[in-house]
Amino acid sequence: MGTMGRRSLPMALAAGALAVAVGGCVSAPEGGAADPSGSASPSAEGSPRPSGDPPAPPESGPTAGDPDTPIPTPEATPEDPQALVDAVEEAVLTRGTARYTATASLGGVRRAGAEGGYAFHSAEDFDFTARLDMTSRDGDDYSARAVAVGDAFFLRPPTTEGMPEGTTWIRRSRADFEDPPEPRALYSEAIRAIAGIRDWSMIAGAGDLVPAGGRTVDGVRTSGYRATFAVVDGMAHVGGTGGAWRVLQDLYAQGVREISFTVWIDDHYLPRAVLADMDTDDGPGHVEMEFSDWGAEVDLTAPSGDEVWRRS
Repeated sequence: MGTMGRRSLPMALAAGALAVAVGGCVSAPEGGAADPSGSASPSAEGSPRPSGDPPAPPESGPTAGDPDTPIPTPEATPEDPQALVDAVEEAVLTRGTARYTATASLGGVRRAGAEGGYAFHSAEDFDFTARLDMTSRDGDDYSARAVAVGDAFFLRPPTTEGMPEGTTWIRRSRADFEDPPEPRALYSEAIRAIAGIRDWSMIAGAGDLVPAGGRTVDGVRTSGYRATFAVVDGMAHVGGTGGAWRVLQDLYAQGVREISFTVWIDDHYLPRAVLADMDTDDGPGHVEMEFSDWGAEVDLTAPSGDEVWRRS
C-alpha cells in the first residue's frame, strides 16, 4: 500500500479520530456555547447563503455493502506491518461497509465518544457518517454530527450561533474541509481526524509486529497484533499533506512521540477492534474502537433544503 493521504481504511481512526480530545485540547467556549475550541462560530457576514435549496448529493442515502463475497487472504500469516496493511485493506474493500463505535480517555477519564458508519468504494474513495459526544476541559458536554458523501461534507455543529436563521447544518466541498476558511475546531480537529487519520499505512513506520493475544469482539474470536511507531515515522508513511499527517502533527505538538497501536482481526483479516495508547503532555491517552456489521447497509443520508448553509 502506498503512502497516499486519502487511503480509505478506518482502523487508524483509533489513533486519531478522537486524539484531539484525548490530547486535552478541547476547551470550553466563551459564553457557555458548545464550541469545543472557544473560537467564534462561523460568521454569516461576508458569506451570504446561496439562493435556492441545496440538494443532497446523489450518493446520499442508505448504502449496501457486500457481506457474502469470499475475502482473499494471505497464504501465510503477515510478519511485518506492511503485509498486514495490505491484507486488511483487501478485506475492508471486499466488504465495503462497516459500523463503528469509539471512545477516548485521558488519564482514565472518558473525554469523547463517536459512532457511525463507513462505505468504502475504492482505496481512494470512501464516505462516512459520525455522531460525536465530547467533554470540554471545563466539563461541559456537547455533541455534533457529520456526513461525508460524494464531494460534499456536512457538519451539524453543537451550536447554530453565527449561522443564518433556520439552518442547522453546514455544507462544504470535501476538497476544502480539512483546511476550511474559518478555523472551526470541529473541522480542524475531531471531524478532520475521522476522515484523515483512517490511513492505516502509517503503521508501516513500525519496525515489526508483536502478537497481542486473542480477544472476542461481539462474539467473534480475533487475533491481535501490536505495532509501536514514532509519530515522525508515521508522518513519513502518510505523506506530507492530508488529515492523517495533520493529526499526527497535532499529536506531536501535544507531546506525543510514540504510538502503540493494537489491532484485533478475524480470520478474514477484517479489523474488529483497535486500541491506541500514547503519552501526552496532559497524561496517558487511550482510544479504543470496535467495528461491526461488515458488509451491512449503512445510512449515509445527507441533509438538504433550508436547514443547510452551503459554504463551498
